[in-house]
Amino acid sequence: IGYEEFRRPEFACVPLFKDEMVLVASRNHPRISGPVMEADIYREEHAAVALDRYASFSLPWYDTADKQARIAYQGNAMVSVLNV
Repeated sequence: IGYEEFRRPEFACVPLFKDEMVLVASRNHPRISGPVMEADIYREEHAAVALDRYASFSLPWYDTADKQARIAYQGNAMVSVLNV
């Protein structure tokens, strides 16, 4: 089980589900007062699972240098990111 398709003729790759990225923020967040747009998200600092890890699920969301510059913390596991 992984995040990337494994393309080898001797194996079968079967998608189990389609995953979506979600944003969780406090209702009392000082800079969120209405619907959140993508541009709003990339104005904030981010904590992300390390982009250089094999099959990083964060990597597709940080596809430009400007977006990567918003990452204030990179952890090696989701647990470390959630504790920031």
